[in-house]
Amino acid sequence: MPVLRVTACGLLATALFVFPTQPVAGVTLETAETVRAKIDIAGRQRMLTQRIAKSACMIHQGVDVEHFRAELNKAHKTFSVSFTALIDGKDALGLRPETNSSVLYQYDKVRKAVGALNAAIRPARKGKAMTDADLAQAAEANLTTLQAQQRAVALLARKYASVTEGLGENRAIDFAGAQRMLSQRIAKSYCMVAAGVNVEAHRIALFSDAATFSSRLAQLRDGDATMKIPAPNPEVAAAIAEVETVWAQMQVEIKAMEAHAPTTREGLTRIAEGSEALLKRSQAVVAAMVAPSGTGG
Repeated sequence: MPVLRVTACGLLATALFVFPTQPVAGVTLETAETVRAKIDIAGRQRMLTQRIAKSACMIHQGVDVEHFRAELNKAHKTFSVSFTALIDGKDALGLRPETNSSVLYQYDKVRKAVGALNAAIRPARKGKAMTDADLAQAAEANLTTLQAQQRAVALLARKYASVTEGLGENRAIDFAGAQRMLSQRIAKSYCMVAAGVNVEAHRIALFSDAATFSSRLAQLRDGDATMKIPAPNPEVAAAIAEVETVWAQMQVEIKAMEAHAPTTREGLTRIAEGSEALLKRSQAVVAAMVAPSGTGG
């Protein structure tokens, strides 16, 4: 049987990798642990697209420039390394090589989408000024990349539902992972508004994402029978409570923007700091979910 070849070296490289041949229909070497790792890391890729754009915007706005330049380069590297690992597998991350043809096809779309994003952030990564044009391109390209990556995560949750405890558990991990992404997307949109980039679209995205973050936080906290999301175990519940505390603080600045209060450097700095704390707490929720004890109570 011929093997499928696609370019899979993340943002910069162009070397070819060989995907393993498809296993016998109905047979998978995946376990519940390896599937949880796939969904966790693929979900983290969504967050990284937003973290990259957020960091570029903070650099453009002169907010803690060296910190966000370092974070931009770190996110860029992590995205690239993780992308290759999701396809080729990596024991250290608990990942087996991807063999599902639908998922592999979607990953190729992700690879193609990141090119424009990489071009836009290259000046900021290299220590140069981030121009208005660069920032506008990054804003557009990161959305395309996010959409492609989101479809990959949804595919993983469906294709491997039989390996874990079902689609509900996978959806809970997906939702918790999406909260990481929203923590960065919300800050990115706030910064884009402050920078004057497609202001109305980013205002709409900000308020919509904030509402989604709140509603999904409630679903993760309480469980959702309709979505088949299980109620959290005590470890997950404790991690969710910490997210709620940080989120309440960030909402103060978001509600001020919703009331058309002018953006300030101080407010932007608080959003930047809050998004870092929110990401850390949201990551703790995912880590508790993918631990051997799982998501259920």
